[in-house]
Amino acid sequence: GGFTVTNLQLTGTGTKMVTLRSSSNGTAWQLNDTNNTVTYVDVEDSDARSNTTIVATDGTSTDSTGNINWNFGNSGQTVTATKTGNWSDSTIWDKGFVPNNTNDVIIASGYTVTVNTTATAKSLTINNSGATTGLTISGANQITVSNATTCSAPSGSGTSTIAIGGGAFIAAGNLTLNGGAASRICQVTMGAGTLTLGNDMTFAGTLAQTVFNNNAAGTINLQGGTIT
Repeated sequence: GGFTVTNLQLTGTGTKMVTLRSSSNGTAWQLNDTNNTVTYVDVEDSDARSNTTIVATDGTSTDSTGNINWNFGNSGQTVTATKTGNWSDSTIWDKGFVPNNTNDVIIASGYTVTVNTTATAKSLTINNSGATTGLTISGANQITVSNATTCSAPSGSGTSTIAIGGGAFIAAGNLTLNGGAASRICQVTMGAGTLTLGNDMTFAGTLAQTVFNNNAAGTINLQGGTIT
């Protein structure tokens, strides 16, 4: 079943949560809303992807799993890209919402996420089991990662790339590139954009499979840490 609501207002309390459940446990129920105000809600199996993301980021609500296009960002969820597409597209993320600076972000093997907006993340990890994988910044857009950025060593032949292009990548935490065996590469490529390092940049693993390419005279701002 499903519900269409123009103005959704769910206001529970600390002692009396608003509880939302499917009539059939484990089966998604549809929720289509235009505007929403949500606090002290415990929700499960809600599919709200047909319209506006439901924002429940004040730290009072509970994600009881199975929810799509609900943003419980302040609860510190890990959000994984499971499709290739734009950062701003909620459908490429497994939790159904666009991550913010409270979320640890993972890009799964075989997918490339394009930063097409001003983006933030708590941490960023790029995994690779043998495919073209990575993060690409389009135009003059920017991403800020407040904690560690990690390019994991590919476990199969493939290349993981952070492609800054003409945009800006602000790595406030450590930036680590882990090279794998032959043809298992982690790399950063730059156009005329800017890489800001707030902490260490480390080339680790098999160093021959780690690459930093700044052929287009991009700018590197070293605000702290070392490059090793």
